[in-house]
Amino acid sequence: KIKKGLSAGRVQSIALNLIIQREKEIRDFKPEEYWTIDAKFKKGRTKFEADFWGVDNKKKKLSNEKDVKEVIEKIDKDKPFNVINIEQKERKRMPPLPFTTSTMQQTANNNLKFRTQKTMMVAQQLYEGINIGRGGAVGLITYMRTDSTRISSVAKHEAAVFLHENYGEEYAASKPRQG
Repeated sequence: KIKKGLSAGRVQSIALNLIIQREKEIRDFKPEEYWTIDAKFKKGRTKFEADFWGVDNKKKKLSNEKDVKEVIEKIDKDKPFNVINIEQKERKRMPPLPFTTSTMQQTANNNLKFRTQKTMMVAQQLYEGINIGRGGAVGLITYMRTDSTRISSVAKHEAAVFLHENYGEEYAASKPRQG
């Protein structure tokens, strides 16, 4: 029920309900304690790190310090450890989307400690062009004031052709990332 004089539109009601549900989840949250055992191994010049997973091929949850101490007490540091499983995973990271004005400013501030004014001044210089030795100034970036991450299909095609011809298929995306 809404008090007299207050409004509640369709969007307001849904948004308010989501906020109330989230606040209830936050208040009802009960933190669970968990522990991990991390080990550093060395064999000759080879070093690697490992995490405790379990005992006798059974996963063991470490809920408190007592559980951790029990495991550590059972470990005989003078006996050799056996590596039972090695998982090799290939991870692919997608390149970041092109900069918008705000993401360019944030990145310049976070990585270079540039203020907004300095970032925009440098971007303007890159846009206007820098003499790179090929007969005059060449603009190195497109328009720097944008909220769009879209790249024209012509530019995508030209970039793909350039990468294939100069670096090989392994460096060119098989399918351009949508932004």
